[in-house]
Amino acid sequence: MMPGPTERHFRGTLTERDVKRHIAHVVHLAAAASRVTVLLNFAPAMVVGHRNMICLTIFDPFRFRGAGHRHGDRHAVEIRPAAATPGYLPGPLPAGNWVVQLDTHMVMPGAACRYELAVAPPPRGWPAAPTALADSLQVAASQTAKRTREVARTAAAERRGSD
Repeated sequence: MMPGPTERHFRGTLTERDVKRHIAHVVHLAAAASRVTVLLNFAPAMVVGHRNMICLTIFDPFRFRGAGHRHGDRHAVEIRPAAATPGYLPGPLPAGNWVVQLDTHMVMPGAACRYELAVAPPPRGWPAAPTALADSLQVAASQTAKRTREVARTAAAERRGSD
């Protein structure tokens, strides 16, 4: 069942059959919006040493607002009238249906990739200020590097065990 246009929190599962898809999530924003915050988290970030790559593209009711092609399993985007996350366009935040699109550049075979997408207001635990967003992304990158090392160690141990 597809979530309705007023939903602001989405979950889903992707497989290798979802590679190179553009999966739209529609969110209705009220006229009083002072910012749009989009948060994406997915796992696993890597499968047997290869990275899943899911990116975000955002459209307001009238135009393209930007795209972010970033590595890692956690993405945070903020759009405000006077500022926006790099790759996205600041400007008025019109009321109406916004589209937050997941661009599935790579979903590796072997493990289902589960995602969670939240659109303004941010859920508890996610930062709201741009500097906090940058700090959060740095922590996420560190966590991703740690998980990458763990996956590499596990894969190496499995290879040694199969010899």
